[in-house]
Amino acid sequence: MKIDFSAKLLNINDEPIQELQPKKQKEDPNVYVHLSLGRACIDAMLSVVESDRGEKEQSKFDRWELAKKIKGNDKDTVFEVEEVALIKKRAGLYFSPGVVGPIYELLEGKGKKK
Repeated sequence: MKIDFSAKLLNINDEPIQELQPKKQKEDPNVYVHLSLGRACIDAMLSVVESDRGEKEQSKFDRWELAKKIKGNDKDTVFEVEEVALIKKRAGLYFSPGVVGPIYELLEGKGKKK
């Protein structure tokens, strides 16, 4: 399955979901950018949640490898059904419904793109 991870996530009102961009300097102003599917999925893959207690090292490494695949994807990158299922599972553990919904829609090819 090919996925456009550059797609921007839209909220329930079809407006781009925004995230605070990390500051380079403490005194820099706050800057908000549109949250992409790729950024959200990488965050979900690299996050640690309560249910991860006792997670095996190989599982952690597999999530790392999938995050790298998402980051480096291009139009020819193919994602297996199992990889998409893991992305969806991690997103569901990490994000609120307002972000999970758009992620699932885009991963399933049902979401609106802006």
